[in-house]
Amino acid sequence: MEFELLKAFLLLLAAARLHVSYKSPTPRATVANGALIPSSWERFMRIITAIIPAFRGIFWALALAEAVTIIAKRSSSAIAQKLLSALLLEGRDGSNMGLSQATVIGCTLALIATHIRTRKVETYRKVYKGFMLLELALMNSDSVKVLLLLWATARLHVSYNPPTPRATVASGAVIPSTWERAMRVATLIMPVHRAVFCGLGLAEAVTIMAKQSSTAIARKILPYLLFEGRDGSSIRLTRATVIGCVLGVIAGHIRAECYHELGKYFTFELSVQKDHTLVTTGPYSVVRHPSYTATVFAHFSLLLLQWTRGSWVRESGMLNTTWGKVIMGFESAYAIWITGALLSRTKEEDKLLRERLTSKWNEWAKVPYKLFPGIPVVSILFDEETELGSDNYTLALSQDGDIMNELRLRLSAYHRAWTKCLNRLQSSIRLQHEPVVGDIVQHILNSYTETIVKTPYQEVPVVCVSSSLSGSSIVDDVCASLVAPDGIHEGPRAITINLYASDCPNIMSSMKNIISSLTEDSGVLEQVKRKPTTSVANFDIEMLVAWYDALCHVSENKIGPLLVIVLHDFEQFDPTVVQDLSPVFVLSLASPSSPSYLHLAYPRSTLALLRVDTFVTPSGIHVLERALLQTFFDVEFEPDLMLGPQLLEEIVLYLRRHNISQDIFLTTLQLIHLRHFLLSPLSLFAQETSPRTISLPSLQEILKIRFQEAGESPKTKSPTKKQTHFSSSATITIDQARGDFCHHARRMRVAVGLVMLVHESLNHLSFSEQEGTKIPSLDMTSVMADALQGNIQRHIPPLYSPLRKLDMHSMNSLLDNMHQFLEYPVLVQDQQSARAKVADILALGEKSTEPRIIADELCDWLEDYLEALCKPLDEVHLWDIWYTGNVPLPSEFLNPSIRASILAGLLRPHDYAQDPNTDTSQRVQVPELWELPDISILYRRYTDSGKMINVYDWFESFQMALEAQREHLMKLQQQQRQKDASVGKRSPRKRGANTKEEKQKQNEEVVVDEEKWKLEVQARFMRALQELDYLGFVKHTGRKADHVVRTVFDVCD
Repeated sequence: MEFELLKAFLLLLAAARLHVSYKSPTPRATVANGALIPSSWERFMRIITAIIPAFRGIFWALALAEAVTIIAKRSSSAIAQKLLSALLLEGRDGSNMGLSQATVIGCTLALIATHIRTRKVETYRKVYKGFMLLELALMNSDSVKVLLLLWATARLHVSYNPPTPRATVASGAVIPSTWERAMRVATLIMPVHRAVFCGLGLAEAVTIMAKQSSTAIARKILPYLLFEGRDGSSIRLTRATVIGCVLGVIAGHIRAECYHELGKYFTFELSVQKDHTLVTTGPYSVVRHPSYTATVFAHFSLLLLQWTRGSWVRESGMLNTTWGKVIMGFESAYAIWITGALLSRTKEEDKLLRERLTSKWNEWAKVPYKLFPGIPVVSILFDEETELGSDNYTLALSQDGDIMNELRLRLSAYHRAWTKCLNRLQSSIRLQHEPVVGDIVQHILNSYTETIVKTPYQEVPVVCVSSSLSGSSIVDDVCASLVAPDGIHEGPRAITINLYASDCPNIMSSMKNIISSLTEDSGVLEQVKRKPTTSVANFDIEMLVAWYDALCHVSENKIGPLLVIVLHDFEQFDPTVVQDLSPVFVLSLASPSSPSYLHLAYPRSTLALLRVDTFVTPSGIHVLERALLQTFFDVEFEPDLMLGPQLLEEIVLYLRRHNISQDIFLTTLQLIHLRHFLLSPLSLFAQETSPRTISLPSLQEILKIRFQEAGESPKTKSPTKKQTHFSSSATITIDQARGDFCHHARRMRVAVGLVMLVHESLNHLSFSEQEGTKIPSLDMTSVMADALQGNIQRHIPPLYSPLRKLDMHSMNSLLDNMHQFLEYPVLVQDQQSARAKVADILALGEKSTEPRIIADELCDWLEDYLEALCKPLDEVHLWDIWYTGNVPLPSEFLNPSIRASILAGLLRPHDYAQDPNTDTSQRVQVPELWELPDISILYRRYTDSGKMINVYDWFESFQMALEAQREHLMKLQQQQRQKDASVGKRSPRKRGANTKEEKQKQNEEVVVDEEKWKLEVQARFMRALQELDYLGFVKHTGRKADHVVRTVFDVCD
C-alpha cells in the first residue's frame, strides 16, 4: 500500500473513532434527572454539547473530502476530474497532500483518545505500539533520537522516583553501617539528580528539533543551547545512544515491576516493617535484588547517553564551561556513590532478612543469583545434601559450628512441641468457656427484644462478666462470636469496640474514643470529609446518632447492628468518668460476683439507668486444672513432652499462691518446654529420629554412653562400617524406646480417665440411700501426680461407700459408660481384657439384684487394674527425651530476684565465671581488688563512700586500683620475658653493643605508654560509671556539678 492510500485509510479510521468520542452513550441529562448547573461555564458547556452533532458532521466532511481527493488524484476518469475540480480551490492540484509525520501523530492521538474514552486499554496499547513503529519508519535518524531520548528519560525518571514515603527508624528503617548512612543521604538529594538528567535529555531533544526547524523561535533557542560557536551538527544518533536508550527503558521496566511486586515494602532506605514478608515472585524469582540490577543498568544508560560522542553534553561545548564541569562531576560522583552503596547493601540486606524472617529463609534461598542471572551467590554456602525446598534444611557449618547447628535444631523441636501443646491448651480453655460465651452472646443479641417491665426511663443493657481467671480470652471469644456472620445477616450482628482505663481519663476523651472507634475505625461506612465549622464535635453523642441513622438507612431491613462497648478490667476505670457515659456495655471484672464491684463503687443514680445482668465463668483454677488434664492425660491426645508430678503440683500451687492467670499459666508451661529442649541434648528425638540429627558427633557420644549404661552397645567386626551401623542401630533403639514410652503413657492416661469417669458419674447418678451419701471431693492435680508416681489406686477406696449405695439402674449405667470409654479407637487393641472384665461385671448384674456385690467386684478389679496400668515413666529406656521427671518448677525465671542478682554479680563476679563442678579447694575464695572487673572495682569504692560522691575522688580511687593492676601485669610480663630470654642467650659483645639502643627505646616507650595509660584509665572509668548509671546506682544532682547521689545503701559484702 502506498503512503497516500495509507493516509486515506488512517483519516477514515481516525474520523470513525473520533465520532465515537464525540457521541454521548446516554440520553441528555436534564435538571429533573439530576443535572447540576453550578456556574456559567457549565451553562456554556451544555450549549456546546447541544451543537456537538454539527461538529461531528464538519470533521466527518473534512476527513471524507481529503480521502476522496487522494483517491480521485490517482484516477483519470471523468468523475474523478469533476470531483477534483469541486474539492480543490484556487487552482490547487493537491500534490502536497502526502502522508506526513504530523498526520500520523494526529491519527495516533485520535485512536488513543477514543480508546481511553471507551476504556479499551489493551487495544489502546496494541494500536499505540503499531503506530509508534509506523512513525519510526517515517522518521529520519534525528527524529528517532528525539523519541528514544524522551522515552528513555521518562523511564529513567521512574527508576529514580520512590514509590513510597521515606522510611524512618520508627517505621522499620535500619542503619547498620556507614554505607547505609551514605545511601540515606543520597536519597535525599535524588530529586536534584532527577532534575539534572531530565534537563540534559530535554535540552538535547530541543536542540535536535530546533536544528531541523527554520522558524524564528528555533533560531533564538539554539544560541542558548550551543556554546563556543558550536552549530550542533555533530549531535546525531549513534550506536551508543541506541544501547543507552534500550538500557534505560529496561531499567525503568524492571524497577516498575519491582515496585509492583513489593508494594508498600519497597523503600529506597533499608527497612524491615512489622508485617514484612519475603517476595519471591516476578523479577525476584530470577535474582534476589533485581531493583539494584536495574539501577546498574540506569547508570550505564546515563553514561552512554551523556558521555559518548554524538551526545549534547559532548558536542554542545558544555564541558568547556565551569558550571558544566560541576554538573557532570556531580553526576559522575553520584553514580559512583549510589553504585557502591547498593553493592554494599546487598550483603546487609541478606543478613537482615535472614535474622528477621528466618521462617521463610528457605523460600528466599531458592533464588541462587544476587544481581545477574548465571552469577550465583558465593557468600552463602549450603551443604551438598541440603534440599532447598525442604523445611528442615540447615546451613553447612564447620566443625566449630556444630554446637550452633544443634542449638537451632533444638529450638525447632521446641517450637513444634510447644505449638502442639499450646493449641491443645487454648482449645480446652475455650471449650470450657463455650457455654458461658453462648449465653452472653444470646443475651446481648436479645437485649432490646426481650419483654421487660416498663420503666419510667430508658435503661442501658449492661453485661458483667465476672471471672477469677485473669487474662482469660472469654471476652475475646464473645466479641468474635458477635462479629461473625450468622448466615442470616450479610454483615456482623454487632459492632464491638474495646476500651481500657487508659482510654478514658475524662468524659470528653471517653466519648471521643467511643464515637471515633465506632464511626471511623470500624470501617462499616465510607468515611466522609467534614468541615470543622459545620460538623458536630467528635465527642458529641449526636454525631453517633447521625452515623447510626445512616447505617440503618443503608441496610436492607433498615435495622442496624448492635453497638457493643467492651470495658476491660472494669475495676481500673474511674467511677466518676464511667457513671457519666451514655450503646450495650460488656464489663470484664476480676472481682467476685458477690458483693458486686458495680454496686459498691457506683451510686444508685447511675445504677438506676443500667439493666445489669451478671455472668460468672467457671472457677479459674478449675479451668486450668481441666486444661492440664485434657492436654497431658487425655487418651485421644499425645503431647511431645510429659510433665513430672513435682512440676504439676508446683504449677498449681504457684497459681493459687500468686495469681490465677491464664497468661502466667501458659508462660510457665512454655518455659518448662524451653528449658527441657535446651538442657536435654537428646530432646531432638522427641518427635522423630532424623538421620541428619543422629549423625551429629556430640549426640553420638551421648548415645554411646547411654547405650553402654543400658548394656546395648552395638558392636561391629568391620571398622569401616562402624559409623553407619551405629546410626542405624541407634535409630532402631530410639524408635523402639519412643514406642514403649507412648504405650506406657497411654496406659497411664487410661487409668486417669477411669478414675475421673467413675467420680463424675457418681455426681450425676441416683442412689438407693439418699441420706448419708457423701461423694468425696476429687483433686485433679493429685490424681495426675499420683498417676505419674504409680499410686493412683489410692483414690478408689474412698469411693467404696458411694458405689455400694447406687441402685441397679445407676450401676448398669456406670458400667456402660466405662465400656464405652474403653472402646475408643486408640484403646481397641490395648484394652481387650478390660472390656471383657467390664462385660463380665455387667453379666453379674443380670444374675444378682444386689448392687453391693457388683460394687465390691468393681472396686477390687479397679484397684488392681489401675495399679497395673500406672508404671512409672522414668523406668522406660531413654525416658528423659519425652519426660521431665522430678525436675522442679523454674521459679527463678517466673519471679526472679533482680536486685539480689545484680548486687551479687557486682560484689562477687568470679563466682559466675567459675565452673560449678570445680573442686572448692581450687577456687579463689576472696580475689584481690585489682583482679575484679572495672565496674566491680568502681562499685567497691561506691560502697565505701557517703550519700554524696565526689566524681574526681571516685576517679582517683579507681585509678589507684588500676595502677596496682598494671604493676602486677607488668611483673608477669617481665617474668615471661626473662623466661623467653633464658631460652636463647646472646654473646657478651652483641649484648653490650645493643644495651644503649635498647634503653633509649624503652625510655621513649615509657613516655608514650604513660600518655596512653592515662587516656585508657579515663575511658575505663567513664565506661564503668556509665554502666552503674544505667543500672540506677547513681543519680545526678543540679546542686553540685562534680557530685552524684548514691541510691543503694546497706549492701553486705
